[in-house]
Amino acid sequence: MSDATAVPPDVLAAEAAAPTAPEAETGRMGVLLGIDLPVVVRFGRTEMPIRLLAKLGPGSVIELGRSPDDPVDVLVGDRVVARGEVVIVGGNYGVRILQIITNPFRERRGVRGNAAPIVPQGVDA
Repeated sequence: MSDATAVPPDVLAAEAAAPTAPEAETGRMGVLLGIDLPVVVRFGRTEMPIRLLAKLGPGSVIELGRSPDDPVDVLVGDRVVARGEVVIVGGNYGVRILQIITNPFRERRGVRGNAAPIVPQGVDA
């Protein structure tokens, strides 16, 4: 990873200070905006037999089958919500968001909030 992808701290501070919503959020949406969610950045993944997993130790290398320049996935829960690139900020790693995934939590297309739930046959709703 080169310093060419490093983001100056003043740029990050300006982006963090930029308002993303009106200051006076009201109603239920305002309550939701204060909830903390776990965010995971998935750099890569692989599968391996337990036999090899048991042999891992300090200094072991696990191949992830990806290039360091490939985008990383940003997940909330088990859903990919964005993709980005790894950057270095003040000696720490960060992620610059390149793509936002639209509606990552919608299970089925075309379903609105007041849709009737699907109930399996033989089960009373």
